[in-house]
Amino acid sequence: MVVAQGDLHELVARAQQRDPTAISELYSRYAHHILRYLYLRVGEHELAQDLTQEVFIKVINGIARFEYRDEKAFYGWLYTIAGNVLHSHRRRRHLPVAPLDDGSQLEDQRSADDVQAVTERMALQQAFDQLTRDQQQVLSLRFFPI
Repeated sequence: MVVAQGDLHELVARAQQRDPTAISELYSRYAHHILRYLYLRVGEHELAQDLTQEVFIKVINGIARFEYRDEKAFYGWLYTIAGNVLHSHRRRRHLPVAPLDDGSQLEDQRSADDVQAVTERMALQQAFDQLTRDQQQVLSLRFFPI
């Protein structure tokens, strides 16, 4: 879609001033291009529509920082945002999801055994400390001979 150079520049300048009419015009002119770009990559119409909305939210939030040079630069900026949104979507989709209902898979058995051994030793030490000196000596000689 070829737009008159001054027309697009003026439209971007108005959008940078948060003119809702200009923002709406940018959306109506370019959303179908972005939708087609995303649909060809994700193959689902509803998902492509959702991602297109996400692209234009980023456009609206970032247009104040955009430096207009020409139509090609604007297209490049727009498709860069679309590519980044697509990349983020794919990364989010491929993250492994751990089930929240079964925590036993996340438990490291060795650390559980270590905790149990430490707990048993502490309980044994407390019981040992409650014995008389003679009783402690008998147990020490029986279980820890020299």
